[in-house]
Amino acid sequence: LPVLAVKGQVVNISDERRAVPRLRVGLLDAKQHELYHWTFALSETELEPKQAVPFVTRLSSPPVDVRDLELRFVQKGEEAEPESPPTTPNP
Repeated sequence: LPVLAVKGQVVNISDERRAVPRLRVGLLDAKQHELYHWTFALSETELEPKQAVPFVTRLSSPPVDVRDLELRFVQKGEEAEPESPPTTPNP
């Protein structure tokens, strides 16, 4: 069973405490059309200045036509989506 894992970290590069919005992963085909997306929340809801929090999110059986992905913060006003797939902390 193929599994796509997206691993990274969010860093507060400012000098102020910041709220951490949900993250959104979009899977794109060769023409940059979105095939699938999901959102997820990090374990931390706020970050202190210069603090970083790692993350890993996984998707079982991603679409076979995926050629690229877009990872970004969910923007204000975007429709809230259920958390899917589960996010696991990075050891």
